[in-house]
Amino acid sequence: MVDELIGMGWPEPIAVQYVGRVGQSLDELAKTPEARQAARGAYLRHIFFGALWAGGGGAVTLATYSAAEPGGTFIVASGAIAFGVLESLYGLFGWVTNR
Repeated sequence: MVDELIGMGWPEPIAVQYVGRVGQSLDELAKTPEARQAARGAYLRHIFFGALWAGGGGAVTLATYSAAEPGGTFIVASGAIAFGVLESLYGLFGWVTNR
């Protein structure tokens, strides 16, 4: 960020000071109860939509397996299941750390 400001013509000491103050302000903002509550809400959405992805992938897999003839082919929606599990775990970890 500092390099970009310098590239736009800012003097280096001012760019360094500016970026430092912005970072400090963001750190202070993230510690407020309102910010923590907003983060918890966002992490709960990750948990919810991750569960939908994993459940949807499981449902597609189950439906195509049930519809396949013996020895036939079916779809294993492993990408959707894996994404959903990882998304839910990300949300769960974030939710727990922001309590």
